[in-house]
Amino acid sequence: MLKLLDVKIDDYVDAELVNSDEFKPFGKHVAAGKPIVSHEFPLMIILIQNEPKDIFKSGIWTIVSAKFIETLHKLKAGDCFQYFDTDVRFKNGNSAGKYYFLHIVRRIDCFDEAKSSYEMKNGWYFNVKKLEIIHESVSDEDLVFRVDNLGRALLILNSLSLEFFQRSDLKGIDYFSLDEWNNRYKIGSTQ
Repeated sequence: MLKLLDVKIDDYVDAELVNSDEFKPFGKHVAAGKPIVSHEFPLMIILIQNEPKDIFKSGIWTIVSAKFIETLHKLKAGDCFQYFDTDVRFKNGNSAGKYYFLHIVRRIDCFDEAKSSYEMKNGWYFNVKKLEIIHESVSDEDLVFRVDNLGRALLILNSLSLEFFQRSDLKGIDYFSLDEWNNRYKIGSTQ
């Protein structure tokens, strides 16, 4: 059974990437799930309004706590992701603790074109109204991954990693089946 991991809607964090212009050259790498050369990636500076959980978003950027990264390492999913230091601060200047930008680089060609509802742009799936996955394309070794060529980086867990995450006591996370996710995003774009 596959589940999508996403930010819990009730735990929204008002987050602003202050130095966003420095990250424009990396947008395509993030969208494509391609590895980023770490020494070229600048330090993200993020200002937040309210208390962050273990995962939150600032635009397309997924920001996670040190505890979230530890969970991925304990799961032995190190080949599935990259993470980069961020400077997360409250608007009053106080540090919010240790956080990272999470970049999922394990991509699986599992988008079911026949059963999904979407638009195609330059080889990418956009405006996905219904997402279906070819389950046979996903192996037991695919602990944490994203759908290749999907215009949105969705974090997908297999059943082993789902159990592991659910036992981790991470805050701010929701888990969705494909049907639940499809119902959640029926209106609007998934870009």
